[in-house]
Amino acid sequence: MNIEADTILLVAQISSAIASVIGIFLLIYTGKVIRHLLKDDFRRIFSMQGFFFLVVLIGVVSMTFYHFLDDTPYGDAAEITENIWYAFMFLSLPLSMYDSVIISKFGRSVATMRKKIIKYGR
Repeated sequence: MNIEADTILLVAQISSAIASVIGIFLLIYTGKVIRHLLKDDFRRIFSMQGFFFLVVLIGVVSMTFYHFLDDTPYGDAAEITENIWYAFMFLSLPLSMYDSVIISKFGRSVATMRKKIIKYGR
């Protein structure tokens, strides 16, 4: 089975465009959620997730531009967007790890509070 390079490029363009649009909606709704939360640890977690989504979205949008600009007269711009794509995807990795640590600490504190409520509630 031999798939043409143009078909692969078309699939990459469509999927990256869909991912960009979904990412923009996700970022908008995350911002709306953050505005309606009280200023506490829960809001901090959502804010960090929103920042993480922003970094990932910049990378995904850069990837989308790369797929649309590659093999066009704007090849220099494609190289720049490719570098931005890689930089933001690699930046998102440590951000994701940091967010995971903060969320796990929050989960442990909620579990500890629950145990105290159950213990002293009787």
